[in-house]
Amino acid sequence: MNKKIFCISLLGTPPAKAIATYIDEQLVVVAVDPIKGPFGSWKKALLKEIKTKFDDGYNILIEERGDMFSEWGQKLLLEAASPTERRANMSIAFDHYFTLSRMGRLVLNKGLERHLIQESHVNIVPDDKGRNKYDIDHSNFNGFKRCLLLCSISASYLHQVNDQYLDEFFSAINADNEDSVFSTLRRITIEKDKGNV
Repeated sequence: MNKKIFCISLLGTPPAKAIATYIDEQLVVVAVDPIKGPFGSWKKALLKEIKTKFDDGYNILIEERGDMFSEWGQKLLLEAASPTERRANMSIAFDHYFTLSRMGRLVLNKGLERHLIQESHVNIVPDDKGRNKYDIDHSNFNGFKRCLLLCSISASYLHQVNDQYLDEFFSAINADNEDSVFSTLRRITIEKDKGNV
């Protein structure tokens, strides 16, 4: 599935935003830019940019403590635990980042190489289930690197439910457009439980 990706990390220093595309299982990071100035000076401009990207069909991933911007995208805290995998989102993001990197499927536009995360700068140890756990020097882990991780996890792991995603999903399962999604869901769940199906 091809994706246009817009990621924002308000938790890094400096806060940053990134634009990327995920085409043919290759992540191309087009831009990684700092968000400069005091919060009040960029809040409205960033909100407008998020809304524009949303209208343009971007998958939007936002790392923020509150809910100021997450109305238009998916909120994800890298330090928080994933409820499905029961490990830190950062570890999942590193898994995808290093997999893309090792396969040569992570491409950064010219000038962005300075933001690459090198495996030698990350202490990788297995957890009790054999999965990789990543220990980093948080003082050197800035907003730009956080945005790269957000782009990686958005590209290959998270799928936002937008019009493009739904169209591709329903065409892949050969869903008939005449059938309402809700009636199909109702048949699968409620009527199955009642024994009417």
